[in-house]
Amino acid sequence: MKKYSYLIIIVLISSLVLVGCSLLSNVGQVPSSEQSGIAYLTKGPSPDLVGLWHFDGDTLDSSGKGLDGALSLSGASFVVDGFGQALNVDGTGWVQIPDSSLLEPSEITVEAWVKKQGSPGGAKYIVSKYLPNKYGSYSSYGLYTGGSGGIQFYIGYTSWVIFSPAVSPSTIWDGNWHHVAGTFDGSEVKLYIDRVQVDGATSTIQDIYYFGTGNLYIGAYTDSSYLAFSGTIDEVRIWKVALTAGQLGDITPPEITMNGTSPVTIEPGSIYTDAGATAMDNIDGDITTSIVTVNSVNTAVPDIYTVTYNVTDSSGNAAETVTRTVNVFYTWAGFFNPVDNLPTVNAAKAGSAIPVKFSLSGYQGLDIFATGYPKSEEISCDSTNSVDGIEQTVTAGVSSLNYDTTADQYIYVWKTEKAWAGTCRQLVVKLIDNTYRRANFTFIKK
Repeated sequence: MKKYSYLIIIVLISSLVLVGCSLLSNVGQVPSSEQSGIAYLTKGPSPDLVGLWHFDGDTLDSSGKGLDGALSLSGASFVVDGFGQALNVDGTGWVQIPDSSLLEPSEITVEAWVKKQGSPGGAKYIVSKYLPNKYGSYSSYGLYTGGSGGIQFYIGYTSWVIFSPAVSPSTIWDGNWHHVAGTFDGSEVKLYIDRVQVDGATSTIQDIYYFGTGNLYIGAYTDSSYLAFSGTIDEVRIWKVALTAGQLGDITPPEITMNGTSPVTIEPGSIYTDAGATAMDNIDGDITTSIVTVNSVNTAVPDIYTVTYNVTDSSGNAAETVTRTVNVFYTWAGFFNPVDNLPTVNAAKAGSAIPVKFSLSGYQGLDIFATGYPKSEEISCDSTNSVDGIEQTVTAGVSSLNYDTTADQYIYVWKTEKAWAGTCRQLVVKLIDNTYRRANFTFIKK
């Protein structure tokens, strides 16, 4: 019985008279800028966006609605094409999205970018909301190649379907990327090619029929190769409203501009006020208020922090992530006497205890060193650097750290080894703010 229904469909579709159209030429171009007027969430895509599949190596839904798809076991793959990557199907593969009430709007827009050299044949489905029910097997809505292998859109009602105008194969299957879309606003079924409406529209008083509806398929009619599409598909979107020509085909991500500079360096314990960022979109305009800022800066803990700015336009296009580096660093004025700073090489007796003095602009506690530091590493002795003898040493059995309140100085007593005689070493001081401070030494016999 099902095969008989399919034969009826093919016969009826093939008998349709295609409606001619006059199209503007913008083959393979990114749509031009136009104010959309689509309401968008403060923090993300438009609430009218039901599903969005970028096909950038996966079948995940980027609309935020959770309508993730599954790739068939064969005949479908991802290729580097389109807008990053795209879905390529060979007539035996597809993407299946589980049935959901979200995919059953009373008004609808189905849009996709498609590419193929030469027609894939008649009645091959790009998007299909399968509808097995007592009136026969067809789709609640379908974007497909029509009776002659071009492009057509339809909505299903209780006993059959209502077609949009159609375009011929030569209009669309020329080996270039084209944007195709079908809409239904409750009264008219329309078709758009490259954001230009195909002449005419089909008026109807019928509602989209969803009783007994099935899964959504991209690249196929149902979960079989029967009526499956062959070609490349990208950026499939389904909306619960009928978009206008100016709202279609938006694949251009917004741009974020960071205010101020990066990196920013502040002292521990100070107040950090982020300078923020702005965002502009080619369709939505200024969407600065939609920016989501992830700011983990904690000035009580010295470290290197990253502030991230993200934004998504109403069509679900995410901007490239923009980040600011915030350094919560101690104020450092160098090592004090008796240790000289780089590039000078300090001469010291091997086995002596050297007082390494520095300031962090006030007492910061004694837990200022990163784990495992200070430490020293042997380096080559370079006679081109100036050498200055250590004027002061102390008596110490082991290395230690203390703080001189009067001088506002930390004093790290570095206990050197007698075995270092005749070598050069670099003292490496890593603080808990993740900064490294270094001084070079050459050791002589005591």
